[in-house]
Amino acid sequence: MLLDKGHHVLSRIYLFYNVHLYALAGFYAEIWYRQADNKIERVIILDESDVLDLYDNQIGLSDINGSLG
Repeated sequence: MLLDKGHHVLSRIYLFYNVHLYALAGFYAEIWYRQADNKIERVIILDESDVLDLYDNQIGLSDINGSLG
């Protein structure tokens, strides 16, 4: 559902993972994808303060406000 109905906000690379941030229905989730194994390793639910901490250099407040809803 997240991949189909969610809004892809940003991506980042952390160690061996491509981490994709999605917004859906007022919450955020990160999908941790390991390309070498071609599989999703984890999905983490985040609140807005977590998003700001992790993505502060890549995202503006207007991006966050626009992705909620």
